[in-house]
Amino acid sequence: MAVLAFHSTAHEAEQVAAQLRAAFSGARTMGCSTMGELGAGRLYRGGISAMALYEPIRLSAQVVRDTSLFHFSDGETRVELLARELGLERSGLESAGCVLVTLTDGLSRSEERLVASLALASPGIPLVGGSVADDLKMEGTSVFLDGQVSPSSSLILLLQPRVPHRVFAVHHFEATPRRVVVTRAAAAERIVYELDGWPAAQVYAGLAGIDAADLEADPLLPSRREICFGIRVGPEYRMRSPFSALPGGALALRGAVEEGEVLRVMRGQHLVERTRSGLESATEGLDAQGLLLFNCGGRLLEAEAHQQLRELGEAMAPVPSAGFSTYGEQYGPLLVNHTLTGIAFGG
Repeated sequence: MAVLAFHSTAHEAEQVAAQLRAAFSGARTMGCSTMGELGAGRLYRGGISAMALYEPIRLSAQVVRDTSLFHFSDGETRVELLARELGLERSGLESAGCVLVTLTDGLSRSEERLVASLALASPGIPLVGGSVADDLKMEGTSVFLDGQVSPSSSLILLLQPRVPHRVFAVHHFEATPRRVVVTRAAAAERIVYELDGWPAAQVYAGLAGIDAADLEADPLLPSRREICFGIRVGPEYRMRSPFSALPGGALALRGAVEEGEVLRVMRGQHLVERTRSGLESATEGLDAQGLLLFNCGGRLLEAEAHQQLRELGEAMAPVPSAGFSTYGEQYGPLLVNHTLTGIAFGG
């Protein structure tokens, strides 16, 4: 058995890790800090959410200490060690029906490198997860494994569900006709200085229909608005969320974009309804018995701004569910934003 727990920073990580270890003797225990929790049909802050995974589900787990030091070349070794713990070969993970789950340090700005490395090392294996958070304090995140807490670190899980399951990603944005070009940016810092040659915050304010002075008064306003940027991945768009306005007219994003990149302007449509219908599609024909969920913190803030917390929590939990609100979500080889990702487990 394994127990995954996701806790607010209102709870000391060391106490959560120690108490879980004591309460579930003989089980693997693991989890992380959050900016909100999901469970029992509720979306809330200040609590703890947990899920127990029983046989026939199997998993192996590793901590990546100090995620910012993770090298792209490390992914192959990490996947091989995880596979070996389950008695599998890296080349046989796809046929064994495995899934990689990543809980990545959301303050490291290294999530893209970590998940891309893991995805390259395990072709054909679904990957899903969330960026570990700290209730918007921006001071430090933590993960824990078997009672041991690791700050500024990430957790990699290799699951072999051995039950019907499905990995999914759901968002509520639609593409508009408008595109913008990133004309000046610091990709490593996830900062955009200019869009179409103009100060990025000024361009964003125009797209969102707000005054630039509103951004000065409330720098976190972009994280609660229904305007996002999309990057094209095959036939679909993946989100890049503006997080905050910075002095001098720059925008901080929750994922990296490069200079010269063309971004599609995306507009949110009916957060609750799109979440409900998206999960219905994701679980169609599966007879879902449980959901492990990674919900963007921007979705939480948007729901709070529109007084839809109760409705969104119910929409995300049509069956027993657990998870947390994140600083970013992982899906396949990508870090995405303003998205709900997860695994649906069937009976």
